[in-house]
Amino acid sequence: MKLRVLSTLLLFNFAVAALSLAQQNVPAPAKAFATAPEIGYDSVLNFLKLPPGVYLGEGISVARDSKGHVFVYTRGGDTSHLYEFDPNGSFAREIGKGLYGFQMAHAVRVDPQDNIWVVDEGNISIAPIRTAANLTTQRSTKWNLTAPFRASSAQEASN
Repeated sequence: MKLRVLSTLLLFNFAVAALSLAQQNVPAPAKAFATAPEIGYDSVLNFLKLPPGVYLGEGISVARDSKGHVFVYTRGGDTSHLYEFDPNGSFAREIGKGLYGFQMAHAVRVDPQDNIWVVDEGNISIAPIRTAANLTTQRSTKWNLTAPFRASSAQEASN
């Protein structure tokens, strides 16, 4: 009985000593924390309004264009989805529904010309999506991320 109590106390002391040593090796906060400006924001509950029967899924990436439209690239079910919402959070449309290039969402970005760019892990590509009125197309050029700096196009593939 004494041996059990003694071994328990010894183990407890060892654990406390290990914790105190581990805490001594914690680095100081980076200097950037002290100089970084506070970024103000307002949290809005249920900002995105989806139509009945449409579910957001796993939100992977969010971007905003110059008009305030919000683009959400999600993984859901067997494919990825790119949803557009107006500045008030109301559902505008799904872009590229059933598009072959939307296999496993990774990122969405909007450039200064309001072109939408999507990165897909499933087919290892970066693809620009051009939007004009109600027409949405995916250009045939995609960049193969396994062979950087070489663009492959549908025309090269057919040659």
